[in-house]
Amino acid sequence: MKEEVVLRWLKKAENDLEIQYPEEYIELRIDEAMALYESAKEVKEFVVEVTGDE
Repeated sequence: MKEEVVLRWLKKAENDLEIQYPEEYIELRIDEAMALYESAKEVKEFVVEVTGDE
């Protein structure tokens, strides 16, 4: 009985999440995160180049 309730709750939560954050939005956020990561790598490389410290 408890498992059924938990499974129903998880399914509802999954559906609510999909409504709240459509796949396109999630993909956009992932793209933004990757762009920030790449920028951070470039900044680190620049700092290492200028200071010689890693």
